[in-house]
Amino acid sequence: MSTLDCQIAFFLSQSYLDSYEKATKYPHLTKQICDRMQELISFQSNRQSSHEERLIEQVVEKFVSISNFGNCLLSSIILHELLLKHNIKSTIVKGYKHLLKKKWAYLHFWVKCENSKEYDVAETINYRVFRKNGQDIPDYFFETINVLELPNDVERIDMETETEREITHDLNKHFTLYLEDPSQYWSEVPTQMKNLRDEILGTYILTRSEILDSFDVPERKQRQMNKKQKKKQRKY
Repeated sequence: MSTLDCQIAFFLSQSYLDSYEKATKYPHLTKQICDRMQELISFQSNRQSSHEERLIEQVVEKFVSISNFGNCLLSSIILHELLLKHNIKSTIVKGYKHLLKKKWAYLHFWVKCENSKEYDVAETINYRVFRKNGQDIPDYFFETINVLELPNDVERIDMETETEREITHDLNKHFTLYLEDPSQYWSEVPTQMKNLRDEILGTYILTRSEILDSFDVPERKQRQMNKKQKKKQRKY
């Protein structure tokens, strides 16, 4: 390793710098160090992305092997836990899949990593299953975007019938359950899906606290604050 890289490694090891923007704020660092820092950070980011993509492929292959459509929540949860197993921070995002050509939308879940990259593992699974089964793919099916909020002119196609409303309600309920008690969530998952999870994660099982600590969502924070307030009230 060059002297220059040794200097940069020191700054990184001390957690002084984790981005080029931060590096430029330190006036004692030369332009040469800042430029090299940018190269190393970019390399590290690309290497991590490649690792993430290999893990995603593990999840995709297992779901495709059983021709399993949909399951955006379950596939996102399994990917999230697999990333955690490999010390990659991520969170599960709750939002909507917006079908642009039809102005339709439905409840959807995907994964966002700490490097801000987002992975829609369910969409990849669906596309592969279509191809595997030789099915025609509707031209609008994959012309989509994931959004947190919907425009006013978009129609929810997961709330039209009683059955669709029940499915959407169950998805919300299961997501909330996973945030609050992952063990309970997995106890209610069908055996085939639990076996699939075990095949992907191996014998490594995340603890409840590991999973819960990986989430940083307002709803969970608010519930924790409410619990603390109730405990204080009981004391007095």
